Amino acid sequence: ATVWASPDGRAWSLRSLSGPRRAREDAEALVFRDHLVFVDPQSATVYISADGADWSEQVEIVGFDRRCGAVIAALPSGRLMIAGGGDCAYGGFYTDVWVSDDARTWRQVTVPATGHARTVPWLGRMWPCSVTTSPGGLWMVGGFRIDAGVGRNLSDVWTTADGETWREVVAAGLGMEAGHAPTGYSRDEASALYVVAGKGGANGLNDNATVLNDVNVLRLPLPEFLR
Repeated sequence: ATVWASPDGRAWSLRSLSGPRRAREDAEALVFRDHLVFVDPQSATVYISADGADWSEQVEIVGFDRRCGAVIAALPSGRLMIAGGGDCAYGGFYTDVWVSDDARTWRQVTVPATGHARTVPWLGRMWPCSVTTSPGGLWMVGGFRIDAGVGRNLSDVWTTADGETWREVVAAGLGMEAGHAPTGYSRDEASALYVVAGKGGANGLNDNATVLNDVNVLRLPLPEFLR
């Protein structure tokens, strides 16, 4: 639970011996406005710090189903988002989206006319790659799910600016390698996403998936596509 800081990525100093909590592979640390935010979907808890040393502020996401492998992102629009993921014992996969404008108050995205939860157009999944760009928003690549006891990696690509409206950019099987849990980078000047390593293969349970060591480059659409 230690927190380290660096001005240049080379020289590091210890900021805190007792960070937000024990580390979890499914948690995400984000810079949001003038604070650091640590989102732990396994406990439905958000930890907030102004300096990286004091993490005393804790927020419970009320009504949120605890999960693993969700997309957790700070959108360029100024909103935090949690989307998808799955039961940590692989008992199901979620298609709900939760958003917050201040990291403290969270709400599930709903359909205004009915008040019911809005269902995303993509299949529920765990551990997709997610990258944010500006202009644009969030890009979600691939992921892992189980259907009728058969695990499979996904290769579709989706984008959203606000977490509420999603658009498919690359359909499954059209060029992207099927996989989950990669690292993602963006280069705005190159209009590209870089999807690095992860675990892949078209079929197979997560523990049996092939460990990848390659780089996939996705050239982004022009900004006009996103308006």
